[in-house]
Amino acid sequence: MNRKRLQISDKGDKVMTNQKTQINNIYKDLYLEVSDLRKNVYKDGQQIYASWDPSTLREDFKEAALNFAYYVALRRRDIRSLQLKLGNLGLSSLGRLEGHVLATLDLVVYHLAKSANMPAVDIPEHMTKTSQGQGSTLDQLTKDFFGSGAEDRYSRIMVTMPNEAATDQDLVDQMVKAGLDVARINCAHDDVSTWRKMVENIHQAGKKYERDIKIFTDIAGPKVRIQAIYTTLQDPKLYEGDIFFLTSDTTLKDFYDCEIVLSCPIPEIIQDLKVDEAVSLDDGKIIGKVQKSYPEGVKIRITQMASNGKKVKATKGINFPDRELNIPVLTDKDIDDLAFSKEEADVIGFSFVHNLEDVRQINQVMADKVTNDEEKLATIKLETVSGFENLINIIIEANRYRPTGIMIARGDLAVEVGYLRLSVVQEEILWFCEAAQIPVIWATQVLESLVKSGVPSRAEISDVSMGSRAECVMLNKGEHILEGINLLRSILEDIDEHQFKKTALMKQLNVANTIFE
Repeated sequence: MNRKRLQISDKGDKVMTNQKTQINNIYKDLYLEVSDLRKNVYKDGQQIYASWDPSTLREDFKEAALNFAYYVALRRRDIRSLQLKLGNLGLSSLGRLEGHVLATLDLVVYHLAKSANMPAVDIPEHMTKTSQGQGSTLDQLTKDFFGSGAEDRYSRIMVTMPNEAATDQDLVDQMVKAGLDVARINCAHDDVSTWRKMVENIHQAGKKYERDIKIFTDIAGPKVRIQAIYTTLQDPKLYEGDIFFLTSDTTLKDFYDCEIVLSCPIPEIIQDLKVDEAVSLDDGKIIGKVQKSYPEGVKIRITQMASNGKKVKATKGINFPDRELNIPVLTDKDIDDLAFSKEEADVIGFSFVHNLEDVRQINQVMADKVTNDEEKLATIKLETVSGFENLINIIIEANRYRPTGIMIARGDLAVEVGYLRLSVVQEEILWFCEAAQIPVIWATQVLESLVKSGVPSRAEISDVSMGSRAECVMLNKGEHILEGINLLRSILEDIDEHQFKKTALMKQLNVANTIFE
């Protein structure tokens, strides 16, 4: 009997020993895989960093730029299978390493070495640094750009100032009271005298509620817009299947029996359009294709619309998704508007940035026009395919001389990259910006139905929860802007109890307690 027990015990010990050996080998294999990944990320990251000429980078940006280089090096690899293996062992799946790439890899290597009973690996000193939350570089820059904000929400609220903000002090007061942190002045509309009155009212409201409201001026840039409309219709609306005429002529008339004629001020674009090229109006609400070309312009047939019948208005934007427009990033008006921004703005936003040359032109103009203010904060608005494709170098070049954030302008960007791809593109922008420790503005059509009609859609509520991972969420102007600010603030406050960036926060859930009731 005892001999049988011993035999069973020996078999059990052998099974346990084999299991321990297998588990130990799993940890050892993963240790070698992550160590190899870390070595290659470091090597490639150093090479990428060196290519950015770090001696010319701002001193306070160098550490973030180096981390950014490591993140770029990491994202050149597909590590999904490795992530699954690490997650199955209860270790970090590397899904939240944007803020500290090497530190996260080193920590995983440390724990794998211990679990594999390998020689002790020292915890590097850089692991103790803070890359997220209070005290981080990103946290401090967020305060510089968008103010201190509220204690119960991470994301700040930016609002585009309506024309009434120049004359209605009570409206501005209510906006600040509701939760506005940053007042956006869109330099594509109104004029300097109106903007100055807006700023005066904003500062007055800030004093009243003892809050430091930041002023954000958005330089219009070379956005192609509808300059004028000619129509023979009483109530000119476009429907799917309709045809309109697009011309660069300044004198409008009935071209080729088209009942609606739109004027675009850039003749080089109109003359170069080819049959079947896409043309989009009003942030993609109207999408069409060139049907036929004429000496005066092109006929465009509408292939897709956001609603059944839409009125076309002057000043609405025109996009040409199938081509890159070779026009200067700053117009003469933009350069004039910088004089106002220099005096009144805390942050200056620049639109339609395509590439490094655009960023260099902006930096040069800032150096010439914004003298004795080298640290004037700026943002780059991403709204084109080329801007996104050049994102990495745009981030580095823009931050070389001054702190520069990114605005995800999802209206034009969706038209340019396509709605299907937008969800992935906006995620990638958030990841890269966090790795570079620069703030992001989540913009365009946030709670648009509520702000314009007073009734939000379910999709808009979900959109805000996605946007809460950005440092600032922007509302556009509308008749129901106060309701928009209040709802946005409430959603941001609520989501902050459940999520920070991509990390779920495990607060106690009341629904879980109902099991015992």
